Amino acid sequence: MKKIALFLTIIFSAFLSQAQNEKMEAFVDDIATQVIKIASNKDYSISAKTSHFKKLMEKNFDTEWMAKFAIGRLYKSLDEKQKAEYLNQYETYLLYSYLPNLLRYTDESFKIINTEQSGKRNFAVHTEIIRKDGKPPVKTTYIIRPIDDDQTQFKIIDIVVEGISTIMSERSEFKEITTNSGADHLIKLLANKNAKLAAQYS
Repeated sequence: MKKIALFLTIIFSAFLSQAQNEKMEAFVDDIATQVIKIASNKDYSISAKTSHFKKLMEKNFDTEWMAKFAIGRLYKSLDEKQKAEYLNQYETYLLYSYLPNLLRYTDESFKIINTEQSGKRNFAVHTEIIRKDGKPPVKTTYIIRPIDDDQTQFKIIDIVVEGISTIMSERSEFKEITTNSGADHLIKLLANKNAKLAAQYS
């Protein structure tokens, strides 16, 4: 009886795991489909596409968590005004960081490879972007985190493109800036970059 119970437990756990993976893959697939739809819409101006991508990111990315991770422990030492300004500038900076690649996805297709657990709370959905120019596919991994107890709703907390993590790259860059010049300088740099890119994509 114990062997049968163990067998049934393993089967049931595998079933739940597969069902959960399918939900996460559907989440990522839906986002990728929307990205390609926005980028390939010839009726949209660059400004309109930017606006649609912004809404998509606000809905599906945990930008507050990403911002806090990128600046590290320094975030706790910021005053409320600094925190608000930093979070605002970071969200815009993140959008503009992704925008050049997003705008290029006009004739690409998308394939999910597999999903696996990444740490205690997160999951990695491995994908490939298939390019029409004959170049090798772009390996892209979405790190997502369930935001409810039932694990039916998710947020993206990182995108890893060809092995390069967005938030790890930002954390390294931001640490160098804040170590040398402080948090206010980082916020000012982000604001200046955002202002220049806003003019470019408006």
